[in-house]
Amino acid sequence: MNGQRAIVLAAIIVLTVAGLSMAIAGTAASPDAQTPSITPATEATQVADADRSIADQALEPGESTTVTVTVETDATTDPALIESFDPGFATVDGLEATPETTTQAIKDDHEALVAVWEEADRVTVTYTVSVDEDVEPGTVYTLTGDVETSAGSTPVAGDTTITVVETNRSIESLELEPGDSTEVTVTVATQADSSVALLETIDTGVAELEVTQSDPLPTIQAVKDDNDAVVAVWETATMVELTYEMTVDESATPGTTVTIDGSLETEQGTIPVSEASTITVIEPTADDDEDESDPPYVPSPSPEPAAFELDVSPSQMALSPAEKQTVEAELTNVGETTGTATLALMLEGDRSDDREIELDEGESRTVSFTLRAPKEPGTYAYHVLVDEDQFTGTLQVEDDDHQAGDDATDDGDDDSVDIDDGDDSDDSVDDPTGEDDPVADDSADPVTGDEDDGPTTDPGSATSTDDTIPGFGVIVGLIALGLVPLAESRRLR
Repeated sequence: MNGQRAIVLAAIIVLTVAGLSMAIAGTAASPDAQTPSITPATEATQVADADRSIADQALEPGESTTVTVTVETDATTDPALIESFDPGFATVDGLEATPETTTQAIKDDHEALVAVWEEADRVTVTYTVSVDEDVEPGTVYTLTGDVETSAGSTPVAGDTTITVVETNRSIESLELEPGDSTEVTVTVATQADSSVALLETIDTGVAELEVTQSDPLPTIQAVKDDNDAVVAVWETATMVELTYEMTVDESATPGTTVTIDGSLETEQGTIPVSEASTITVIEPTADDDEDESDPPYVPSPSPEPAAFELDVSPSQMALSPAEKQTVEAELTNVGETTGTATLALMLEGDRSDDREIELDEGESRTVSFTLRAPKEPGTYAYHVLVDEDQFTGTLQVEDDDHQAGDDATDDGDDDSVDIDDGDDSDDSVDDPTGEDDPVADDSADPVTGDEDDGPTTDPGSATSTDDTIPGFGVIVGLIALGLVPLAESRRLR
């Protein structure tokens, strides 16, 4: 007898897992039969009650709930419980039974479970199911069950569905100054043709609470007189959205908090709306007209350093040998700070004494140089130097057979370049070699009336038999057009 019962119980499990349908007709079998035969018992035991309860019939994606099934019979028997799920859950686990089962199993695809007891008149089984994280809102899981005894099969009554509902609450600002407002939006996605009731509660009364938008339009919508709750009811909806504005009281103390909680009731059950949200009251900021504090320090941009522009006149000249010519150099500080520049005159590689000129922002000053032409005719380049830059001019020395006698006779003094910066004295540069130097300070001051090597006025000087081209020759023209490099000055004959 016990061996046959074990075979029957094993068959129950196999049939349940494979097809989820079976019937226990009895426990006796003919010993001559090749397969166990189940015959009705003489006195069948009836199932008095089989009931299922689901802790939460509305779940958000990824959530779980507990299912409890209780079975009572009118006499001691060997009940078997079969539970089926459509669609299958993400997980089915935590199967516990009272009293302990003889056999229990859960299908791998989580679409069914079975539990079997021996000699029991009241049994209870509890298990946990969870829905998928990515399940669509509105999905409905259906639970069906049967209790098999020797008398036949009895369906399990009670709760039969679990519905996936998705909720969300978003708050425009989680920090408010006293008297400030913010908007709160609640969205709910549920199954079609389901009534939905949304309740939002606020633990601390606020100055104002007003519904600003609802979609679709609810059947009922209200705000409690003390501004601590909002309620909205829809008869049928698959997706609802409710937006309300709340204003913190002017007398709210900075540091206090306002907590918003909510619940959603559907035909399947009640679930919380997302998680509770907290708004913090912060210190008010001072108005612009009340703020007497100094404005933040903004450093001024750094001024542009001193920079110099040079204007030299004349840029081209034609002189007789040893003739003098004044060269004026106008120096301008175009920067934004005071600066010092060094000016000098150079002829044929010989540089005169340097002069440091200090100029304020935007200031200009003219420095005069006296340039004496070399004694040999030809084309020369002269330069006015300012720091690393330079201006280059052209000097044409023409032969003059009719110049004054004092010009034709070498007095033994060095040729010179006189510098006039406004002082009464001239600065000079002597060639330490003792030879004639085309760039040197003249020993005779033209202002004092001493030796004057100025230009001659003999009209015969306009004609020259020297091979040098009079006036501005081809080389001079090329230099003026920039076709002959002047970076390194040289004498052209």
